[in-house]
Amino acid sequence: MNFSSHIDPSDSPAGTGCVEMLAHCPLLREAIDHEVGESSAPSVPCTLLSLLPCFKGAPEESSESLAPEALSGNATSASFLLRCEKDCLTPSSSASQSRRSNRWEKWILESVGGQNRLLEDLLMAETEEQIFASLAHWFSKEPSFLVLELVTDRLARRARPRRDAGAEHLPRRSLVYEAYRSGVFQPLERSDPAAASFVEANRFPALPDTLCLAAWPIGQPEADPLAIVLLGGRETAPFEDPLCRELLLKVGRWAAIALTRIRKKAELETLCIRDPLTGLLNRYGLSVAFETFVGHLRRQRFEGLLGILDLDDFKPVNDTWGHPAGDALLEDVAMRLRKTFRGSDLLGRLGGDEFVFVAESPNRGSFPLLMERISRAFGRPFVLPEGQEMHLGLSAGLHLFSPESPRLEDLLREADTALYTAKRRKGNRDSFFVLCEGPPGGGR
Repeated sequence: MNFSSHIDPSDSPAGTGCVEMLAHCPLLREAIDHEVGESSAPSVPCTLLSLLPCFKGAPEESSESLAPEALSGNATSASFLLRCEKDCLTPSSSASQSRRSNRWEKWILESVGGQNRLLEDLLMAETEEQIFASLAHWFSKEPSFLVLELVTDRLARRARPRRDAGAEHLPRRSLVYEAYRSGVFQPLERSDPAAASFVEANRFPALPDTLCLAAWPIGQPEADPLAIVLLGGRETAPFEDPLCRELLLKVGRWAAIALTRIRKKAELETLCIRDPLTGLLNRYGLSVAFETFVGHLRRQRFEGLLGILDLDDFKPVNDTWGHPAGDALLEDVAMRLRKTFRGSDLLGRLGGDEFVFVAESPNRGSFPLLMERISRAFGRPFVLPEGQEMHLGLSAGLHLFSPESPRLEDLLREADTALYTAKRRKGNRDSFFVLCEGPPGGGR
């Protein structure tokens, strides 16, 4: 066909409609570029519309035989554009049909409403699990896709291939890790001779109708992915087509925004209740968790034990080796305390080198066993960042309390008084802790 006699868009209403339509319909422009080449597309001749399936039967060079709605003032109406867009994406030639699958192509066209619902679900999600569930539900609308696994960035980093000790063979590759490292969509076909070198290929025997796998990164440009979705495909066409990849890229960025929002919110909440150095509860976090803990004591009919721990001679560590060494020592102390106490117990840092715990005490004779475990944990030397070893002494003030309407501030005040007594006896004492007797506020 000869396209040398282009019609100036300003010469006819149809030409104006053509320009406006192409400005609002990138998929239509893409279809024209595909049929006639990019070199002819910029001039946007109205005769090109005769190539589209929605104008079948129109004379090749005549703009007068265009569909009536194309010549009217409603040429760029939403319904007309939608019809042209759908027709452009349903190629009539056998070659085009072999390149794309009408079934999943229809999913892309009809998923506009689904995308709106997905975007709403992502923005309303309160947890990462809800985000992943929304993505899995969206994918379930297209039968050729199968969501196999949703991997967070932390787990994706762990998927890095490692050679076993003494092994002579090369470590197997991970499709998930390569998608995380590159931030790019990573497909793997069952028929690929290199498929056996990937650990994910182990899924193929259990999925006989799956022809390929794909690791799809969820993230923003120029940033590490926040998660990886491992997809199975019952056909390879969706993973190879640019339209499908562009859609996945857009949805992935939506999911990344939702994940970032949830993680930032969690970080802010953590900063409110956690000590930034050790990760233990701060004073506010301790007061919030204490109410729940006391309710647990009431149900179990146990007493509680609150203790304040203070490191003996911690100041020389900062003076001799610097504050970074002191910070590392405090982190080591927090780690040892976590290993000593149960997960249901409360651990906090009041500031400086003072730590606090709240634990169950089934009876008055049980707390010495807990203090013995703490003593053994601190009996081993601490190793500073530069390799220096040192031993730390410990002083503690304890308070046994009933779960009947205790006030945390009263308990802390009584335990602090007992701690002061323990530190005063540091040079001449049989035990590193002192137990405060009597109810809070009633003296020792």
